[in-house]
Amino acid sequence: QIAGQAWHPASRATALAAAAAVAARAGDHGWAGQVAAAAGAAAAEEADPGDRADAAIALATAAEATGNHDLAVQLATATLAAVRSPSGPDDELARISDWARGYLLSRLAVALAAMGEADRAEEFAPGIADPAQRAKACTALAAATADRDHDHAARLAVAAATAARAIADIRDRAAALVA
Repeated sequence: QIAGQAWHPASRATALAAAAAVAARAGDHGWAGQVAAAAGAAAAEEADPGDRADAAIALATAAEATGNHDLAVQLATATLAAVRSPSGPDDELARISDWARGYLLSRLAVALAAMGEADRAEEFAPGIADPAQRAKACTALAAATADRDHDHAARLAVAAATAARAIADIRDRAAALVA
């Protein structure tokens, strides 16, 4: 109820998506579906393209939590395509800052890794320009691949640590390396 009262549409969508994920994990899939639908409606109200993409990532995460893996991957993949390759100078996402683009790509990498789609995320995560966002993405990918390929996970962890060295503040550096 409180999440549904947030004023900013993207904040409301993100909070509702998180509430849907919690409800799904608790086994209340009917309620989770209703809350996820409200999150989708809130995301559709968002005018800012970066915030709308961020809300779409939250919706993908909620879809995965509610057991709708195909929808989760579809949302994440569509958002990734829009963030990585805006359709032209008139595309709203072409005008977001490099930092915002890196933030969204990092969030997408973390979400895809959590969905079991680490290979998709690995296609773009090492190329994220912002070192903090690249470190976060590579850390999540290392954690996601550690059970199936230790050597590969170690290479991703090294990539995360290498990216983190470029972060000046020690607290920010440490935060970037926590999966």
